[in-house]
Amino acid sequence: LNGTSNEAITGFYHERYVPNNQVFVVVGDLKTDEVLAQVARQWAGTPRGLETAVPMPDEPEQLAPRETFREMDGNVCDTVVAWPTVELSHPDLFALDVAATILAKGESSRLARKLKYDRQLVLSVSSASYTPSYVQGFFAIFASSTPQTWRQACDEIVQETYRLREELVRPDELAKAKKQTAAERIFGQQTVAQAAESLGRNYLDTSDPLFDRKYVEGIQKVTAEQIRAVARRYFRPERRNRVVIVPPGAETEKNEGSAPAGQGRIERFTLANGLRVLVKRHSHLPLINLQAYTLGGSLVDTPETAGRSKLVAEMLDQGTANHSAREIADYFDSIGARFSMSAGRNTVYGSLTTLKEDFPESAALFAECFLSPRFPSEEFGKMKTLALGAIARREDNSQQEVFELFHDNLPIGSPYHILQGGKKETVERLTVGDLKEYHAKYFVPNNMVVTVFGDLPTDEAVELVKRHFGHLSPDPNFTPISFDRDNTILENIVRHKKTGKPAGMVLLGYPGPGILNAKDYAAMVLLDAISSGYSYPGGWLHHELRGEGLVYYVHAFQITGPAPGFLAVLAQTQPDKIGEVVERIQRNLDRAKAGEISPDEFQRARQMVIALHSQEKTTVAQQSQQAALDELYGLGYDYDKTFTARIQAVTRNDVIQVARKYLNHYVLATTSPEARSAADSP
Repeated sequence: LNGTSNEAITGFYHERYVPNNQVFVVVGDLKTDEVLAQVARQWAGTPRGLETAVPMPDEPEQLAPRETFREMDGNVCDTVVAWPTVELSHPDLFALDVAATILAKGESSRLARKLKYDRQLVLSVSSASYTPSYVQGFFAIFASSTPQTWRQACDEIVQETYRLREELVRPDELAKAKKQTAAERIFGQQTVAQAAESLGRNYLDTSDPLFDRKYVEGIQKVTAEQIRAVARRYFRPERRNRVVIVPPGAETEKNEGSAPAGQGRIERFTLANGLRVLVKRHSHLPLINLQAYTLGGSLVDTPETAGRSKLVAEMLDQGTANHSAREIADYFDSIGARFSMSAGRNTVYGSLTTLKEDFPESAALFAECFLSPRFPSEEFGKMKTLALGAIARREDNSQQEVFELFHDNLPIGSPYHILQGGKKETVERLTVGDLKEYHAKYFVPNNMVVTVFGDLPTDEAVELVKRHFGHLSPDPNFTPISFDRDNTILENIVRHKKTGKPAGMVLLGYPGPGILNAKDYAAMVLLDAISSGYSYPGGWLHHELRGEGLVYYVHAFQITGPAPGFLAVLAQTQPDKIGEVVERIQRNLDRAKAGEISPDEFQRARQMVIALHSQEKTTVAQQSQQAALDELYGLGYDYDKTFTARIQAVTRNDVIQVARKYLNHYVLATTSPEARSAADSP
């Protein structure tokens, strides 16, 4: 990059950005003739260029295994095992993709079940059959393990992959993989942007804009015999490649817009037990999303119980009185569902998206997991091990490292002081009893919202929720969770951590408003946009620091929710530039306090925020989540509809005043290879 000239860049542009090398895709509520006429006008007079096809010769066939090892600062080992395969146009594409799904797609896949849960050899495992259109691709298994287990995990990955060469896949596994693939393709076309991306990508790669349909048809025709045949053809020992990244000193074995048609409005219902239910009919795709939310998370955890709510969420699908963890995972994978139990900063929630035909049965199992988990001790031990592994892995990531240092130094009374995943000492202390106590206290109808969005009539959706959630008894003694939390920073706090990584990280945070303070929050959104863009790099910080090559990236964002939070700025730079980066960040934020926001800057930021926000929350699951959270926080399920009006009501002076009100004392966290940061006070 440093050797690239401006002439080379402009030359590339003029050579490649020509009509005969472009595809223009428009999807949405439009009039085709008008769009074609507009495109014709815009491209009129733009000449064709030279043909741009670049021949990509195939590599010689691999005749011997290859591997490489690298040491990097961290606590875990990352492994990739891969074999060269085919390009997109090859007929073996379909059987290879099904093989990848069977091996490591979903929590009930062969490798996930065996290595992650049964034998606890990996922290994570996934697969990919990468088949680009222009060159031969590869089939790969990715895994993260501890230094003690990575070798055994790698051996098991190879053995499981080679099993496909000898044994025919069971009919139920094959059917499940096909269902997962079909569901994934439908899920990937929910928005107009996704539909446009699919058409354009398919046309460029295959000259057929509807290739996705043919792909699904091809997947459905795959047989067990075809999977065995491609496994024998490509998964050969002499063609195996392995890359392993290990911590320093670890022993290695180097020998080896518009609402779509059919979209209704949100309706709110309250069951007899006080449970709030939100329903919205979407009939443009045969999908239904069910979500359930309880308020809690860091709002009810303490520094001593940090990680509790996250572990509660992760245990919800690990066994009920009627179903084991494996049976639950097998079922949801068999129907291609998108199913998860998660912990947000302020909530514990579950989400299920299925094809319409599978919804009644899957909703029953979802409710069983959410409301009646057994918290089996054997699964608890496994999930705790995974949680501790995730904590250990934080040190592998420069961002997570500086975030942990930052949150540790926030005011103790703020829920943002608590790390969502907990710390080693807090997670180790947690017991099954702690999780059961949390579930009994907070999973009550007067602390819960359930949503059903999708292709289902409203009355049927409400009846379904009544059937599965209506039996819950409200807790008359339940005390509503307070959002009145102190985020005051009384004096500047500067903390630095020495790391083994070559990068310098900066995280600077000031107190900020919560979302319930509508006026200040809207003004802070615009201050964020002016200073660093909104969901896209830009603004003062990006243009100055990135423009002058001082940072790899820099971005401001709000860490907030129903409780007052913080405005933070994150940057990665060279270690010796930390002091200058911090000074420039503060200088730019001081510009807002000084009123140095031009009318043009303010207007551009406001237009950008409104435009980009309108492109968010387009899938049924995203819309459901937004409505549920707004209802749970007391804003009302349709609060997001007022976003544009709230942003338009903000004045330039409002932004200046909010900067003066909040951007005073701060917490500054930095990390670098040096013992002291360049930003430390003398």
